[in-house]
Amino acid sequence: NINLLEKKLKQFTKSKYCITVSSGTDALLVSLMSLGLKKNDEVITSAFSYISTAEVILNIGCKPVFVDIERETSLINLSELKKKITNKTKAIIIVSLFGIVQDLKPIKNYLKKRKITIIEDAAQSFGTKLGKKVSCNLSDIGCTSFFPTKSLGAYGDAGAIFTNNKKIYQSSLAIRQHGQNKKYNSSRLGISARMDEVQAIILLEKLKIFKKELYLRKKLAQRYDDFFKKNKIKNYIFTING
Repeated sequence: NINLLEKKLKQFTKSKYCITVSSGTDALLVSLMSLGLKKNDEVITSAFSYISTAEVILNIGCKPVFVDIERETSLINLSELKKKITNKTKAIIIVSLFGIVQDLKPIKNYLKKRKITIIEDAAQSFGTKLGKKVSCNLSDIGCTSFFPTKSLGAYGDAGAIFTNNKKIYQSSLAIRQHGQNKKYNSSRLGISARMDEVQAIILLEKLKIFKKELYLRKKLAQRYDDFFKKNKIKNYIFTING
């Protein structure tokens, strides 16, 4: 069921590789570990995210560098991000929030001559599209969560890593199972981060109706939008929070 789920998830995101893991946090952790980062390397990320994003950076001995967000979207400010890039920058974790993803072309073009890996923390955006591209396949590595509150939720913790890079795939595959390149032969430091078979079975069933669920979510969101426009309510989130 794990193998079948990975195949289905690859097809959904149009990614070459998928590695299922035990949580969205472990997806981020395994991804960073696969890059072979060194102590005190810098990883840039959003100042507005769940603690996991910064936590995994610190757990591998790297330094998190925070960038402020755009008021309109709550996504990382790409102009400010460019200012934070130094010779110590080895990776950037872009956080997709509230189902909103970011056009990463400007930052990709900017980084063309630099060896900096872009990771999308897509815990809140699995299923979102940007043109013909799908969230989790917008950057070098995409990480998502299947926690029960997410758009595609399991009945407990679960997550996945997506990439088109074979080297990252092979490293992540080994790391999620104690660094094993084959059974009982650990060639590198790893962790225990396998997804449970039971969660895979549940996700396979829920994938069958996932597109319909996304349609219904969008339909419900449109009703809210129409209500706010009709009643001329602007920036209601900020109004509620004073």
